Amino acid sequence: MHYILGLSAIFMGTPAYLALPSLPPMNSERQLVSATVQIEAHEAEKKWTFMQMQLMLAHNDARKEVGVAPLQWDERLEKHAQKYAQYLADHDKFDHDPNNGVIEWQGENLWKGTRGAFGYAQMADGWVSEKKFYKKDGIMPDVSVNGNWTAVGHYTQIIWRSTTHVGCAIASNDTDDILVCRYSPAGNVMGQHPIHH
Repeated sequence: MHYILGLSAIFMGTPAYLALPSLPPMNSERQLVSATVQIEAHEAEKKWTFMQMQLMLAHNDARKEVGVAPLQWDERLEKHAQKYAQYLADHDKFDHDPNNGVIEWQGENLWKGTRGAFGYAQMADGWVSEKKFYKKDGIMPDVSVNGNWTAVGHYTQIIWRSTTHVGCAIASNDTDDILVCRYSPAGNVMGQHPIHH
């Protein structure tokens, strides 16, 4: 049996970049190779990992659907995400970083599932699939058709208009893979609309 868990954060206040072009969803290995060539032509000095490509495509496809600008990969956010993902894996925990916001607020999406059972695109699609509960005219926290903002919190962080950068990392223990994505500026700000603010 395989399982998946996810957490997203909400914020009560104001919270060396690399750009990745927005590309169509990958439905085949051939399309992925084509996307890789486009990325390499666009950003020749950066060698994108498969994980970075898959996560950036998922994030930026979701943003394109709602008409917001694509995110850029941020190596500093990636380092923060890696440090916290490793902490969660090492201590068999799954909670938001209690130290987030000490220096700066970063948005944070967490994903946890059976080790080796899920691809990177599946991990991100778990967050993006929350759009089926998204209330398009809602103001945070009233952004879900079921009245529970946490049902769409990962998705709203991904599409949050003022968020411009993301960095993600994965860590594993004997049983689990844990994906952490950090966002700047943070989304899910109380009293704001995810797209129209």
